Formats: sequence, C-alpha cells, structure tokens
Amino acid sequence: CARSMIPPEKEGYRPSVGERVTVGRNHATCRFVGPTQFAEGDWIGLELDEPNGKNDGSVKGVRYFECKANHGIFTRQAVIRRAAGSGTDETGLVSIAGRKKKPPPRATSGVRSQTQEAAPRIPTDPEQLRRELAVAAEDHDEQRLAILLPAAEQAGVVETELAIARGVLQRATEAQAAMRATRSDPSRDIIAKAQLNTEKVEHLLAQLSATVHKLETRASSLETEYADRWMQDFGQQLKSRVLEALEATLDERLARAIDRASMQALEASLEERLAQAIDRASAQASSSHSLALEATLEQRLSQAIDRASAQAIGSTLEERLARAIDRASAQVAVKMPAAPSP
Repeated sequence: CARSMIPPEKEGYRPSVGERVTVGRNHATCRFVGPTQFAEGDWIGLELDEPNGKNDGSVKGVRYFECKANHGIFTRQAVIRRAAGSGTDETGLVSIAGRKKKPPPRATSGVRSQTQEAAPRIPTDPEQLRRELAVAAEDHDEQRLAILLPAAEQAGVVETELAIARGVLQRATEAQAAMRATRSDPSRDIIAKAQLNTEKVEHLLAQLSATVHKLETRASSLETEYADRWMQDFGQQLKSRVLEALEATLDERLARAIDRASMQALEASLEERLAQAIDRASAQASSSHSLALEATLEQRLSQAIDRASAQAIGSTLEERLARAIDRASAQVAVKMPAAPSP
C-alpha cells in the first residue's frame, strides 16, 4: 500500500498500548498513546526497562499511566521502533524468512553513527538537560536527540532550542532516507551531501543566533545587576565619606570653638590681672607721690624756716650793730674836744 512505501524514519512507528518497542538503545513498553496537556500533538508514553526516564507516568501533576520513578518517558512516534523479534528489525524494515535484513548504510557527513553509545541516563536538572540537548543537536546525534527531546519539552526548555533540536533530528532523518534512496546515484548522493552540509551551516547559524540572543539577554541582566550593585556600593561609599567629612568638620569647628573660648577666657583673665596690676601700681604710685610730696613740702618748709630764721637773725644783728655803732660814735663825740672856729 502507499503507507508501506513511506520510509519508517520519516513517519516512525505508532505502537499500541502494551506493545514492546525501542527508543534509541532503551527497551520499553508502550503505556499511553494520544494527546497530552503539557504539549500539543500526540505523544507516546513509554515505561522503560531501565531507570533512564524522566517521570513516573505523570507530568505537571497530570497522570497518564503508572510506572516506577524515572522509568516513564513521553516521546514522538518518529523516534520509536518496534522491538526486535516481533516480525521487524530495529530499522522498521520487514524481514524475509525470519532473517534480519541488513540495514542501509548510514550517512557519514556530519551525522553521528547510531552505534555510538548514548548516555545511560537522562539528566534531571533542566540546565544540564538543555546543555546536553544543544551538544546532541550540534553533533547531529539523532539517537540522543530522540531521547532528550521529549524530556526537554516536558522540562520547559526554551522553544527556540527545542525547534533547533527538532529541525536537526528531522533533517538528519530525511538525509538518511534520501541517501538510502539515492545511494546508487553518485550525483544525487553528492547533492544530498551538499544539501546536508548546507543544512548544517543553517543549523550552526541558527545556533549562533540563539547563542547571541542568550548572551545579549544575559549581558543585559548582568548589566542591570551590576548597575544595581554599583549604585548600592556607591551609595554606601558616599554615605561613609559624607559622615567622615562631617565628623572632621565638626571636630574642626569644635576645636575652633574651644580655642576661641579658651582665648576669650585667657583674655578676660589677662585683662582682669592687668587691671588689678594697674590698680596696684596706681595705688603704689599714689602712695609714693604722696610721700614724695610730703618730703618736698617738709624740705621747702624747712628751707623757708631756715631762710626766715636767717633773715630774722640778720635783722637783729644789723639792728644791734647799728646801735653799737651809734653808741660808739656818741662816746667818741663826747670825748673829742671842740674844733676852733675860723
């Protein structure tokens, strides 16, 4: 029929509930098929044999089936294969006479071989899951992408990164199918490889764009955080410096006030002492002047008395001498004879 002509890598396998399947290197039992509340479209709920899953059959509080913790996973049918021994091999191609048909050769241009070992567990940390999804997309590891992509969608990884991973997985699957269909035609093989390389470049450009966007977002966040932190530090430093300057100014003004008060008190004390000294000097000067005046007065009085005494004594002596002379003259006149008249 027309459906059987569609490559299984293009459409995948839609199992029934209870059927054994494989996803990557994990063997599982189908427990759920249908739409979910955590994402659009139909999802396949699987119970893995090993604890390499993401949940216990419930996502965001909604239960879809029952299983042990870390044994449940939701994925798309494009990455599911029927388990070996059920009439088909792991490539989805019908076997003949019970023998497995040799799978077609894998593309080697930029696509990782599916024989490479996948990680034993799916990371539970969203950030680690996001990093591993980016590495798997960059390496074009479709098996790892098939395991990580459903878990990343459930973990709420950014839609841009999910779209990149889905595109890589889809292009790798289509490239493998195209290379199988054109392996007998070298020109078509070259065209397919060139197309794959072109898609790789486009994928790298998309990754680069997403990385630049994240870096710009992170830089903006860091700039805001740094600005806030810088403003806080600057405010604290400014406050500290203002307080230090204010304390220094207050100390200086207080010292000046104390100096002025001390000088005023010293000036008042000196003025008081000087006034007292002047009063004492004035008193002493007045006393000395009085004594000197008294001495001068006594000296002058004594001299006046001396002069008066001398004058009085002189007058007495002159008077007595005049009297003595008069008496002597009278006695001489009496004793001398009278002169003859001519």
